[in-house]
Amino acid sequence: MRAALSARMDGELAELPTEALDRHLAQCSDCRRWERQAVAVSRQARVSAAPNLDDLVARVVAAAHDIDAHSEREWRGVRLGICVVAALQFAVAIPVLVLGHDREAPLHVSHEMGSWDATIAIALVLAALRPVRAVGMSALVGVGALLLCTTAVLDLAAGRTSVMDEAPHLLTVAGWLLLHRLAVLESTRRPDDPARDLADVGHGVAESDSREIRGLSA
Repeated sequence: MRAALSARMDGELAELPTEALDRHLAQCSDCRRWERQAVAVSRQARVSAAPNLDDLVARVVAAAHDIDAHSEREWRGVRLGICVVAALQFAVAIPVLVLGHDREAPLHVSHEMGSWDATIAIALVLAALRPVRAVGMSALVGVGALLLCTTAVLDLAAGRTSVMDEAPHLLTVAGWLLLHRLAVLESTRRPDDPARDLADVGHGVAESDSREIRGLSA
């Protein structure tokens, strides 16, 4: 009987049916006492007090704040760096674009190169003002930087140019690196920040939808 009772307490298949065990318990005070003691021992073995743990909430929250503050400082620093590169890019583009002066290049080619440099500078400024745009601009500027580096290496190897002539192209490379880093930071920021930038971009669409809804309600 007690072996069957032990099996039932452990959730195992007892050799005797439940009705037979219950009838025996109703008649045998010793087995009832044994069952109560067995239940108490089993419960004491399975259930114990939770160990004392250090309260880590404050430390975890402080660490999260430190990480967030560091990310915020880097995010602002990258945007400032993009603005600096854009200003230098403008300084390189203006003489070529306005004056048409680019070493021995024809005037038309100089204007085209100045337009390219000015376009990159404007793209960098727009990305710094609206970081969510860095995600899309990074690929385009990256392709331009790669092509500039490739042609610079080929021309240097062939002796058609000098290091000083190709040095301004490093601004495009630096701009792409900063754009790529800004895109990464923007993707890991709090969800409300990119949403706010996207909301600014789509403000006109939202206003149009709102007017349409009000018209239907009326």
